Amino acid sequence: MNFRQLEQFLAVAETGSFSRGAARAHVSQPALSTAIAKLEGDLCVQLFNRQARQVTLTAEGYQLMSSAKRIVGECEAVRSALKKTAEQETLAIGICETLDLPAIAALLEQFRRIHGTIRLKVLELPSGALIERLQAGRLDLTYLVRTGDETIPAQLAERPLNTEKYVIAASKDHRLAGQRSAPLSVLNDLPFIARNHCEYRTIIKQLWSEQSIRPKVVYQTAQDQRALELVRAGLGVGIFPESLVADDLAIVDIEDHSLSRRISCVWKRESQTEAVTAFLRFSQLENEPEEATP
Repeated sequence: MNFRQLEQFLAVAETGSFSRGAARAHVSQPALSTAIAKLEGDLCVQLFNRQARQVTLTAEGYQLMSSAKRIVGECEAVRSALKKTAEQETLAIGICETLDLPAIAALLEQFRRIHGTIRLKVLELPSGALIERLQAGRLDLTYLVRTGDETIPAQLAERPLNTEKYVIAASKDHRLAGQRSAPLSVLNDLPFIARNHCEYRTIIKQLWSEQSIRPKVVYQTAQDQRALELVRAGLGVGIFPESLVADDLAIVDIEDHSLSRRISCVWKRESQTEAVTAFLRFSQLENEPEEATP
């Protein structure tokens, strides 16, 4: 006995006719008669009283009908739920790899709890790669980092979230720990932890070259937390966005250069989906987005 046989059995039982049952089950009448006969053979009982113009259920047929309705109903409910899941709208979000992830992760988790029918897909990449994927339609919106040199395509809408400065981070027992600010030249000859993916990496190197500043690069990494651990261990100092530096590290402002970044949410205005609208509304970013600017 299988699910299809139960469906065909119910078609005959509920219509009271093999011909009408065949139409409902979308099979020929001979095929339906054969299927019912096989079901009766499998169960070793007679399910229908077959009369010239009428088909009625036997006692065994009535007993099976109750169970068949429950089984078929449960299967249909599962099928409907799975179909709904498969058709669930996806919201693809890009996050710049140098952003502080815990704060964004908390926002995404809150959104997921409220909008459970929207499936989240998150990708972490550099800002430039995220813009490319957004334009290609492979992302719905992105959290970007801008230092002022990037060009954002005009068809994108942008909502600035906040601006933060870059600072020198040192261990609490480092000789710089007692200073609130210092010139960039203070890094000369100091052990330095280099962040390979830093948005200001090229500019910082240029400033070092112009001012003959030569830090001793002792470690290079693309992982911010690893870089911070090395600073915390006293193996060197580093330049970080201020939001990444924990309270157990010393922060020294760079007094002779203004290095800052703007964090923005960017999305395609023309192809805004219901999922994007829901996320922007949830994040309170929906009203009055700025035109993306170079």
